[in-house]
Amino acid sequence: MYFLTFVVQRYFICKTAKINKNMNYNFDEVIDRRGTCSEKVDGMVNVWGKSDLIPMWVADMDFATPPFILEAIRKRCEHPVLGYTFRSDDYYQSIIGWVKKRYGMSVEKEEINFVPGIVPGLGMAINCFTKPGDKIMIMPPVYHPFAWLVTR
Repeated sequence: MYFLTFVVQRYFICKTAKINKNMNYNFDEVIDRRGTCSEKVDGMVNVWGKSDLIPMWVADMDFATPPFILEAIRKRCEHPVLGYTFRSDDYYQSIIGWVKKRYGMSVEKEEINFVPGIVPGLGMAINCFTKPGDKIMIMPPVYHPFAWLVTR
């Protein structure tokens, strides 16, 4: 997942993108994910001992990746080195613009902090805004890593 984030954020958004807002997506298309190392589908056997279940245990969408994202991944993979990257001004401007458009708020580049996922981000927020012994409310059912974060 981090690789996909790397490709989309650092190559597509920062270098090439013009998203077609009129692009239609088929959310009714059923995509067979068996045999793709999908945690949601192929991982069921390891956890539940069966493969003939409806996979509702992992919050993973089964929608096709939009073509413009697939193209960005292909273009980026044409370069033989997939090393470390920095977050360019275009990266920050895309976030600043999105927050402004979506929420009508202004944020500065210095107020943006990259985190590699929701769980590390939530952990950072808990560490910043609470101290040991503080009460944190979660509402079950809850994604188990969220519950783990508030009890550690």
